[in-house]
Amino acid sequence: MKFWIAGLTAGGFLAAWGWSPRDEAEVFVCGLAEGSLGPCGCTKPMSGGIRRLASVVRREGGARPLVLYSGDMVTGTGRQDLYKAQALAEALGSLESAVVQIGAAELSFGQGAVDSIADLSGRQLVESAAVAGSTQAREERPPFLVAAAEGVRVPDQARSAVESAKAASLAPIVLLLGDRAAASALARQFPELALIVFSQSGTAETLREGPVLIVSPGSKLKSVVRLRWTGDRFETPAVIDLGPEWPDDPAVARIFARYLRRVAGAGLIDQIPRVPSGAFAGSTTCGACHGAATAKWKRSAHARALATLEHEHEAADPDCVRCHTTGLGLSGGFYSRARTPALAAVGCESCHGPARDHARSPHRARLPKVGLQACQNCHTLEQSPGFDAAMHWQVIRHR
Repeated sequence: MKFWIAGLTAGGFLAAWGWSPRDEAEVFVCGLAEGSLGPCGCTKPMSGGIRRLASVVRREGGARPLVLYSGDMVTGTGRQDLYKAQALAEALGSLESAVVQIGAAELSFGQGAVDSIADLSGRQLVESAAVAGSTQAREERPPFLVAAAEGVRVPDQARSAVESAKAASLAPIVLLLGDRAAASALARQFPELALIVFSQSGTAETLREGPVLIVSPGSKLKSVVRLRWTGDRFETPAVIDLGPEWPDDPAVARIFARYLRRVAGAGLIDQIPRVPSGAFAGSTTCGACHGAATAKWKRSAHARALATLEHEHEAADPDCVRCHTTGLGLSGGFYSRARTPALAAVGCESCHGPARDHARSPHRARLPKVGLQACQNCHTLEQSPGFDAAMHWQVIRHR
């Protein structure tokens, strides 16, 4: 049985999951996916993703693990964002013991979409009244009572959780849509809480404020925090990096594959708004004059960037394709391998810009020189946390 928690400024509501009072339990804290369903990045090993998360829970969680998800599933409100939220909900639902707190992005899809997300999570929930803002809907099962808290009513929501948990001999947990400072303040105000999970971008964090354990799972589903409940307290938590040592969970891998097929079937790349641009020439054309630079490029991973996505069946995903092709989002840029084969990689014009006019008249239509800063359009700290820009610049540097 699974329970869904929708965090609302106007109310929030309580749910609980458990077995017998004072039982030991395994708890896994994850969250703040922010639209990242799989490992992403240009430096290896890459971390994260719903497939590895499920593998950790099933392999390390024993017979009855509890999964707590807190924070935004996605960051936007487009069709792909909805697909992502639905796939993530289905993946969490497959774990059979998930308590999920969603954020404002999911609620902005509307009631119908929220219902679909809840259904995919395996709906056993206190749902409709709570989504409308009621504070009355609740379920209580030992050893935990889990409460959603957000906005100006956080103290009232936490107080209600503590009182309800005490009356039922349960351990109160709060999923807080707030930052570290808010979590610490809440722990000082309510030392009766067993655990506060807060949602904050960055790496996973664990700390104690008096007797209260405070945990952030970090962002982008790159790690999961494993907790062991001894019957009266949480032991020292362990942060598990979702690296390649964790194999893909077969059931969630099928969910992820269905998500990719939905994205491909929707033709989302064709729907990307286009900004007017000059005409592109393609890297092969550049090689007519810049032979040494083009030869260096052909030996690089940039020349095979789209092929890597095709191998992973992700070549129709706009989130990925943008940094694996040349000029996506520009009127003269990449559309598809069939339509624009010369731009089906990270080519010369990814950094130097559209170059057909330059190819036709090199001295009249000069291209700007670029440096290391051009790499940072795709090699961001978020996408490539271990990327050594200075080292990799030497690999591709040319005159």
